[in-house]
Amino acid sequence: MRPMAFLSRRPSITRATAVLFAASLGIPAVAWALDSYLTRATLKGIRAIEVVVDGPGPDAERDGLGTPQIYADAASRLTQARITVVPRSPEYLHVVVTAEKESGDLYAYSIRVELNQPVTLIRNPALAVVSGTWSVEGCGAIATARLSEVRSRVADLVDTFIKAYREENPKP
Repeated sequence: MRPMAFLSRRPSITRATAVLFAASLGIPAVAWALDSYLTRATLKGIRAIEVVVDGPGPDAERDGLGTPQIYADAASRLTQARITVVPRSPEYLHVVVTAEKESGDLYAYSIRVELNQPVTLIRNPALAVVSGTWSVEGCGAIATARLSEVRSRVADLVDTFIKAYREENPKP
């Protein structure tokens, strides 16, 4: 896990409540993004990325939504899109999946796919930090029996990253 990656989980728990509220209104999923002209421009020139997955937790793992499968799905999609995946890179695609069992047969889940990379501050160029420069997120509610379908929603968000990446880095 990357340093301070655990901080990413807290907002997802709050979103879980919003998801259940949305589901009670008949809204199956909600999505939002930091995917604009400026954030896409930060993807230009990236030649290889690492994939880092923060998994959904032990309950979801037991019910069929595993971290290894999420990692394999994301890495495979990137590789198929001819984006080089490496074991260590300063640029990494951070996939965060949180799934909270809210009632006997219902999970609230949130997904964030974020590209993190080193950035410097204009006011202090000597200071370099790793920051998210592009992201998409979504959340929803799903029955326990269908929990593994969250993987396809993760794939959709990874595909959104691939599209943004390809806009800035066209295939040769």
